[in-house]
Amino acid sequence: MQGVGGLSTLPSTMGHGCNHNALRQRMGSQRMMGRRRLLGAVLVLLAVLAAGWAGAGAPPPDQVLLTWAGDPAHSLSVQWRTSRAVTAGVAAFMPRASYYSGSTAQWGFVRAACVSLGGPGSAAAAWPNWHTARLDGLQPGTEYVYAVGDGSQEGWTQARVFRTATTAGQRFCFVYMGDAQEGLAAWGTRLKTALRLRPDAAFFLMAGDLVDLGSDLDNWTTFLRYGTDVYSQRPVMPCIGNHECMAKGPQTYLRIFDLPRNGPAELEPERAYSFTYGNALFVILDSNLSAQSQAAWLERQLAASAATWKFVMFHHPAYSSDPTQDHAALRSAWVPIFDRYHVDLVLQGHEHAYLRTYPLRAGRRVARAADGTIYLISVSGSKMYEQAQRPYTEVGFTNTATFSTIDLVPAATGGGGWLAYRAYDSWGRVRDEFAITK
Repeated sequence: MQGVGGLSTLPSTMGHGCNHNALRQRMGSQRMMGRRRLLGAVLVLLAVLAAGWAGAGAPPPDQVLLTWAGDPAHSLSVQWRTSRAVTAGVAAFMPRASYYSGSTAQWGFVRAACVSLGGPGSAAAAWPNWHTARLDGLQPGTEYVYAVGDGSQEGWTQARVFRTATTAGQRFCFVYMGDAQEGLAAWGTRLKTALRLRPDAAFFLMAGDLVDLGSDLDNWTTFLRYGTDVYSQRPVMPCIGNHECMAKGPQTYLRIFDLPRNGPAELEPERAYSFTYGNALFVILDSNLSAQSQAAWLERQLAASAATWKFVMFHHPAYSSDPTQDHAALRSAWVPIFDRYHVDLVLQGHEHAYLRTYPLRAGRRVARAADGTIYLISVSGSKMYEQAQRPYTEVGFTNTATFSTIDLVPAATGGGGWLAYRAYDSWGRVRDEFAITK
């Protein structure tokens, strides 16, 4: 989805129907009670803002999630759901340090774009509205407090906190998850476990099949209900799976997630994209479409990047786990490019079992990760498949939902660094781990 940018610090007299004076007064008066501790200020703000909905006549905004459509160090996209009766949306934010100090001069306000989740002509009673606000001009490595609403005195959510991307010389961690699709309540528990184990996680990647039927509102309502506690604090960057495309194509997915629009010109925007976080490049591909149609763009992204670490994510595996599947056309189009530019990890889903390959180059096992690419498959939901033993399998197991953490630590001097990978089960037990040194 394409959001509305234009971050600015606005005077209290600004129009557009947004009561900024009221917001400042309500937030400012409560901050005075909690300056000694930011947590106290946030909790007071939450209570006051939530109470304002009692007589508003419409449910409060909910299902808030964060993504990036631009540079993660300087921007953030905030998305949320309202009833069809609410068509106005605005995001308010300020640096956490300024919020703690009691300043009201640094609140920024961004008006949101609003669409029906069901698209043009959808039944008013069936599909809610979806709002997207893009926050630009942010400072790198900085925590911000934010809230979303309709701009009225009563219409604000609780306050939340996000952090912009670090600079290239700092360590960070992210989380990778395969298909959620079925068993979303249990998936939501795993999601919270991941953040509990790694509260320093900067963002989450999901390798497609977030839901079982991409055209069904109930599927997305359930996914967002169980995901919002985490995804309103940490950005999620997904790729499209085959289940997002079922029935009517991935249009609901594309309306929900505001993602970079820097993919191949021949494709619909946001189906493939790339972004850089710190010293790592992430290239997201759409394996539902022709692999060859994305190959030249993929090569350009990898060739132009000076990042220490390179990751590629897509849904259908290049090296299959399932005994009945093989994606030879994808492997033929993309693997030589991965080899040429030494992609470190390829993150995949679709086959509902856990697989880690040996480091591979040209389809053959090599001795060191420095000489090849490691391909991973995981599942984070409850739907499971059988697995075949393949010559390229180093670690494989079935009937186990996992989430994986990936730490990137720059070298103390010069280039290079260290990667630490751990896959956890639902109870937070380590099921697989490895490290790469450059």
